[in-house]
Amino acid sequence: MTVDSAATAMALGSYLVMLSIVLTSAMLTLQRRSAAWMLSLLTTVTAGMALASIVHDVGGMTFLGDPRGTLRTAFDTAAAIGSVTALASAAAAGARFEGGRGSRLNGLALFRRISGALLALLLCAVAVGYLQGGLLLVAAASGALTFGVVLAVRRTGRTGWVGALLVAAGLGVPGMLLAAQGGSGSGPLALRFAQASPENIAVARRILADTPLTGSGAGTFTGLQAAYRDGGDPGSATAPTAMTAVAVEFGIAAPWIVIVLALWAAAVLGRGALRRARDPAYAAAAAGCVVLLTFTAFRDASVTSPGVTMLAALALGLGLAQSQDGSIALGRGPGV
Repeated sequence: MTVDSAATAMALGSYLVMLSIVLTSAMLTLQRRSAAWMLSLLTTVTAGMALASIVHDVGGMTFLGDPRGTLRTAFDTAAAIGSVTALASAAAAGARFEGGRGSRLNGLALFRRISGALLALLLCAVAVGYLQGGLLLVAAASGALTFGVVLAVRRTGRTGWVGALLVAAGLGVPGMLLAAQGGSGSGPLALRFAQASPENIAVARRILADTPLTGSGAGTFTGLQAAYRDGGDPGSATAPTAMTAVAVEFGIAAPWIVIVLALWAAAVLGRGALRRARDPAYAAAAAGCVVLLTFTAFRDASVTSPGVTMLAALALGLGLAQSQDGSIALGRGPGV
């Protein structure tokens, strides 16, 4: 059921477009060279967006608009994604340096790639940690930690008690950071960490209070927001957080379902990284991005913006393509 069939049809169309981007990215990055190119592209784009945020704030400019607006939050989330892809770029370069004949990087090429990855990581760290902090920093740290946990388990070659301890750390540290971050301390979980104006949060609370168990239908939040907004209040055209829109459109239980699905996706990608005979960094980075974006969905609605959606779809497609264990059949020994 939906309260606006036209809005729901448009939303379903956008979901199909995102799915097609994921599948296209997966098909294009089955080969090692194309996967490396895609990871470099993601790292370069996200580092560029991080640099734009730094220039914007340090230079006192206004081209990114309201600090809590859609454009700025999209740039912030892209920088958080870049913190994971930069780590993955460095790890992938290191794996190529240790690789077998024909695929091994020489010392100069390794230096160039590691230097570029570290520069990208520095830019993203400044944009996320220094300029923003808060839940965005927790999200970036959680994504990077997920990436590191997968590679650490892969490096040790033991998925027993060592893996269990690393996974516990991967889940416990973000949890402690999130608890320290706090939030409003009350109200719906979907709004507790929202980085939005009080007016938009108040409107979203009223909508959530009237939302049926089955939701109002995909793509209907914007229309409901306009209807609930007080006269003369221009408000925002987007939800305070992506999870708020999910709760309104698909039902109060939907955010919990999304969390479960995100954990499952991260586990599948992480398992794929562990099964590969080489190049686990791609699938591990995708797993980190899934965790990262799940956290940011409680901060703002940037994950639904076209730019972030494109980056997420490309990273997910890359991870899916490189989580296959076809390289094991080549008879190559394990590598990082």
